[in-house]
Amino acid sequence: MSNVTELLKRYPDVPRSVLLKMEFQRLGVDITDAAVDAAKDGNYIFKGEFQFSWDVGKRKTLNQKVPFNYRFKRDDTYFLFRTSDNTPYTVDVVDGKFVIREDEEILEEIYFEEAPPYFKLQTSDGVPMSAVAQSLGDMLFVTINKYCEIWKHGNACMYCDIMAVTKDQAKSGELGITHRTPDQIAETLNAAFRDTKPRAYRHITFSGGTITSKVRGKDDITYYADILNAVGRKIRTWYGATIQMGPPADKDGWKRIADTGIPSVQTNMEVWDQRLFQTLCPGKEKWVGHGEWIRRMLLGAEVLGPGRVIPNFVIGVEMAKPMGFTDVDAAVESTLTGWEYLMQHGVFPRGSIWLREEGSALAGQEAAPLDYYVKLGRGYKELRHKYGYGDNLVHLCRDCNPQDTLHDWDYADRQSTHVHAQPEPTTSRRTA
Repeated sequence: MSNVTELLKRYPDVPRSVLLKMEFQRLGVDITDAAVDAAKDGNYIFKGEFQFSWDVGKRKTLNQKVPFNYRFKRDDTYFLFRTSDNTPYTVDVVDGKFVIREDEEILEEIYFEEAPPYFKLQTSDGVPMSAVAQSLGDMLFVTINKYCEIWKHGNACMYCDIMAVTKDQAKSGELGITHRTPDQIAETLNAAFRDTKPRAYRHITFSGGTITSKVRGKDDITYYADILNAVGRKIRTWYGATIQMGPPADKDGWKRIADTGIPSVQTNMEVWDQRLFQTLCPGKEKWVGHGEWIRRMLLGAEVLGPGRVIPNFVIGVEMAKPMGFTDVDAAVESTLTGWEYLMQHGVFPRGSIWLREEGSALAGQEAAPLDYYVKLGRGYKELRHKYGYGDNLVHLCRDCNPQDTLHDWDYADRQSTHVHAQPEPTTSRRTA
């Protein structure tokens, strides 16, 4: 009996696509030479240029022609291609079709996302547009800068590989510039929006490394606000946009970001437990601090409104060894307790499945157990609906969210072919 068959029997209430997404994203998927050869001449989006690798083993660069993302042919479930050479799952090509198999059993037929037309263009100063904004389904992911100042002080978040990736990309001949200008960003976004057939973009994410001092003479609030204002004037609309940045310290800082018109801000806290936050995110602890980070997010919700401060959590990293939880239920309870507290105060948390990238301090660790992700997914879905964070989300959707299963649970719930057991009632967790 295959591992997947056993998992489907163990979790009969979890939709197949949700379960497989958790499994493939936490363990990664290998790829055969035959599949690489079959894909390399296609018009696909390939790994490289992004700010993180999403690879467990040796990082893949643009010249290796490994696809960046894929979808199930059956129902379009969306994945980042997280490669690993130590996983039971493999992308292969069989009878001219791309598939994921476990040993000789074919689990799913897949297809790779094709590169949009703007990927072939350059900005007016010669920068490849594919290096300015990556295409993830109906979202444009804009890399404002590929440098995190926390790294230079030796206090990098332990799960992060941003600077290791940047160095590898430079060695492989990929674009070496660190900061993108407003003109480069606006030109790229406008080119992408013009190429709406057969795709249509509905979301924009702006992201970059943490700024703890100044960039080009500007602090983080001024730097990001100026870029957003300059880009906003050129593209004239934000669609469903968000920016990933540290939380402003006061209402004035929050208002300066809100006044750019951008509808939401992702203040990525990464892990809820205070001790683990201090250990796993030492730079964020020194720069802001655990309690202060929370206070600032709640302040942001007062300024932007409920559901528009959206911190990401690296779900599963709270079980990293030797500092993390050893009990699945304790780890799940810790995170759900924090998420309930945030939802009660207008902050909408989300999670990305932890992968132990080479170049991060946690490289070589075991993945968090699948049971952790199943229990957390059930509890998170219940909390979202309990506090009114259903389908009316400001940012992300099933078509552009390859890193976790939030929208896949909701999609499965809407399909008449799935029958779910009723979730057990959740007891009220602490609110302070």
